[in-house]
Amino acid sequence: MDESIEKFGEESPFSQVHGFYIERIGSWTLMTQPAGWEERATVLEVEGSRVLVLGLYDLVYNKLEANREKDQGFIREGLAKGLIEQGQLEGFIREFAPTSGTRDLLFANLGAIQGKIEG
Repeated sequence: MDESIEKFGEESPFSQVHGFYIERIGSWTLMTQPAGWEERATVLEVEGSRVLVLGLYDLVYNKLEANREKDQGFIREGLAKGLIEQGQLEGFIREFAPTSGTRDLLFANLGAIQGKIEG
């Protein structure tokens, strides 16, 4: 098991103390991240370990692309609470989606999530 998962993962002492956990993203996920994600990421030091944290819109982009129920819930809640700004997200998609097909898919997924918010 990866040391960072043991130290900061879902069932770790860290998560029990702080009420959240850190999820490691596989290299396969990062292959589809928009260009420049590393420059938008934040380096965070947690209990002596350095972790790279995706920027919010890079994370939301990834979750829109995966479009799993848990990802939809994350985005729905972020939009409803005002943590994710719709115009900024739409601009991010327009700027970073590598193809028109990807852009259309991301906007379709976002539209379906918004329909669940309004409905």
